[in-house]
Amino acid sequence: MSVSLFDKNWIDLVFDGKNQSYGAYRLRIEHTRTQCLAFIYGAGLLVGFILLGILIATPTHGETVKPVEPTVLVCRLPIDIQKEKTSSSSKKKTSNPKSESNSRLNYVPVEQNQVKPEVEPTLSASSAVNGTGSSTDGTIAGGSEGGATGGAGGTGLQMTPVIDDPDDEILNATMVDEMPEFPGGMQRFYDSILKNIDTPEIDQDVRLFVTFIIEPDGQMSHIQVMRDPGYGLKAETLRVMEKIKTPWKPGKQRGKKVRTQFTLPFTFKSTD
Repeated sequence: MSVSLFDKNWIDLVFDGKNQSYGAYRLRIEHTRTQCLAFIYGAGLLVGFILLGILIATPTHGETVKPVEPTVLVCRLPIDIQKEKTSSSSKKKTSNPKSESNSRLNYVPVEQNQVKPEVEPTLSASSAVNGTGSSTDGTIAGGSEGGATGGAGGTGLQMTPVIDDPDDEILNATMVDEMPEFPGGMQRFYDSILKNIDTPEIDQDVRLFVTFIIEPDGQMSHIQVMRDPGYGLKAETLRVMEKIKTPWKPGKQRGKKVRTQFTLPFTFKSTD
């Protein structure tokens, strides 16, 4: 027969003749009840914590937060179908302006007497080789290298291309409100040519015309010699002109930067 240490009979036997009002007796008598209460309280607290967590995690129906959706405003503007078709067709026509401008490029000769006269400086070929020449004396020094004269005067035709596209129009230098300017003036431009030109020996005076365009950004483009006089002068002139990278101050027409064409004659004098 097993006897529990916490059985009341066993406890009474142990504490027989002793002070049963002492704490040890009371603890053993109330041990089972204390264990049950502790288990009930512990389980209740555990369940309470679980329910509290669920309540906190679950928002009430009155406080449901809905995601804010962005508001998109759609503006409906009236569209003119006819204008839209016209603009689309014009875009197709101008999709390749360079090819059209090249195919419709016409040169209209302008008599030289209609062009504003300018002083035609003289380039000294011998001094150009040494890099110490000046284009203000109007003379060409002889020698084994020959000489060259450049400027805006002289006779001949000034060629102005006519292009159908108004946005890509090339204007003659005498037609713009503000003519292009080389930094330091035209004299410095001629000095730059004089410093770099290297001409061969020639037995007669040769005159050629050089055309070029000053773009809206100030760069020279479309540099051309209108007629090749031989002696390698065309190649030398193009080399010197293309070597000048200093940007110009572009010409303006009605306050807008435009493409401006220059035509300059160059005279190469013989060594005889």
